[in-house]
Amino acid sequence: MNLKPTVPAIRFIWFVAMALSCLAVPSAFARVFDWECVFPVFEAPTRYVFDQTNSKAYFIGNVGTSPLSVHIGSIAITFSEELDSGAVQTTTILPKSGLAVHSRHTVIGEELVQTQALGACKLRP
Repeated sequence: MNLKPTVPAIRFIWFVAMALSCLAVPSAFARVFDWECVFPVFEAPTRYVFDQTNSKAYFIGNVGTSPLSVHIGSIAITFSEELDSGAVQTTTILPKSGLAVHSRHTVIGEELVQTQALGACKLRP
């Protein structure tokens, strides 16, 4: 009786082991994307953080942190902040080039104030 494993059997065992290891630790491959953006019309840099592990995004600015919605498309990633006033602020980043646009739709009293700025973002290590 020959108990020596064959090459196909070894390959099969290796394939099953690799597949099971990927299923067992999917979060080991998750990343946190931390974009630092500069828009010349604003005083301080801003940061947009997206955590793949829990699919949550946050804005980090000079006055604190806010939760964001995130939309990841085939070319760009957009972060949206819904304000208590009902207004929305968005930032869209082109990851390949780092180009970005930030739009603020602000309500002050009964007035609408819009601001839009072009800038650049880079991934923080």
